[in-house]
Amino acid sequence: MLATVAIRVVPFSEIDEACLSASLPDSPFNIEIELALAGRVDLRQLRTAVRHAIRCHPMAGARQLPARPLDRHYRWELTDGADVDPVVTRASRDRDGHDAARESALSAALPLDRSPPFRLFVRQGPQSDTLLLSASHVAMDGMGALRLVSAIASAYIGRPDQPADRDATPHQLFERHLARPLSTSWFDRMATARNAYADNWLEGSVRLVGGVDAPEPGFHVVHLRLPRAVADELRPTDHAIETRNDLLLAALTRAIERWNNKRGGVAGRVTIMVPVNLRPDDAWSDVVGNVSVAAVVTTGPADRRDDASLIASVRHQTAKIKADAARTGLVDIYRMAAMAPVFWKQSTAALLGRFAIDRTMPTAVLSNLGTPEHPLTFGDAGAVRELWFSPPCRAPTSLAVGAVCWRGALFMSLRFHRAAWARSSAVAFARELADTSRALTGRRPRRRRSGADAFARES
Repeated sequence: MLATVAIRVVPFSEIDEACLSASLPDSPFNIEIELALAGRVDLRQLRTAVRHAIRCHPMAGARQLPARPLDRHYRWELTDGADVDPVVTRASRDRDGHDAARESALSAALPLDRSPPFRLFVRQGPQSDTLLLSASHVAMDGMGALRLVSAIASAYIGRPDQPADRDATPHQLFERHLARPLSTSWFDRMATARNAYADNWLEGSVRLVGGVDAPEPGFHVVHLRLPRAVADELRPTDHAIETRNDLLLAALTRAIERWNNKRGGVAGRVTIMVPVNLRPDDAWSDVVGNVSVAAVVTTGPADRRDDASLIASVRHQTAKIKADAARTGLVDIYRMAAMAPVFWKQSTAALLGRFAIDRTMPTAVLSNLGTPEHPLTFGDAGAVRELWFSPPCRAPTSLAVGAVCWRGALFMSLRFHRAAWARSSAVAFARELADTSRALTGRRPRRRRSGADAFARES
């Protein structure tokens, strides 16, 4: 048994606050981690494993405390338990039932005032189970959600994690990347942020042509699996000039351009938001919480005149991000936005969402978790056959793409706002993305690549 520790109160990190302000009732910031198993899980054993994971990783059991008007930050209360049972079972006899259950889970806002900030849905099929973690991005990022799933799996097979370092919160990890206010570095970073937001505000970003007849709240989710042959071509090697992230960014950008061109839409300034992991190297995938910031990769028509030019433009921008993730991720802007008292944040959230956030939102979101470093197996329930991940997105950004490499294949989840996309259109766009991904493979110039990948530890 793990020892019980006292409840602690910690402030929201600046990233937590940004996610809270961006999350809307009809567009909640929920993260999808989905595992298709070979067999069936024991529900009692699974609930025990979830309790172990919560006790080992403080943010997994967090709940939001009521806000006081003059507080500088919202606050988390970290607990070792759960106010509600996060394990939810649902019977599902066919693929349509699976799709409907997934979209219902991801379209529902999670109450943050009761722990934990996630739900683990067990979809019971005719012969095997699928586990779907829906986790609030206010409490954790994609890497943190994947770490939570691995902790649950480890506890399920009788090898639970040791309690995490409770003295290093995500808030403290993020603060290590902040510049000292009014220092030369701080002024330099603020100039970068000002220019980036000015460009977004003045030029705007291309919006995808969705083609929906009857807008609905919530999301469509389409799963796209690229087989080993294509995944191997996208996989970086010691002699590849670009990374898998670069090629996925290029493929998604090209798919957006082609999609809009075929439908008479605009294909000018395409911006793709990418999360940048700020965890230290020795804890790259070990922290459950928000320790990622958003950077943007932008291309214009001239950058996309051919595939080589597109990839070169993407590679040039991602190299800058990797060289200085804190600067290009605009971390100091997060702190500036979080300095106001809670009453001001609450009163201005709707106004900012309408006139500022909407204008600066990107065309799409792409998040690549790479290849999981932690094992994922559920004992008698068998190996994980499929692993899916998708990040949230906020309107007017109507598409978010998540990627993860598993068992040699590349699993991609595409999340679309129902307000902008019919399901048939979402499926058609997924095919477009598959086509552009295949078209880009085999065209890479070969030379030695240097520098670590700031986005994901790739296979």
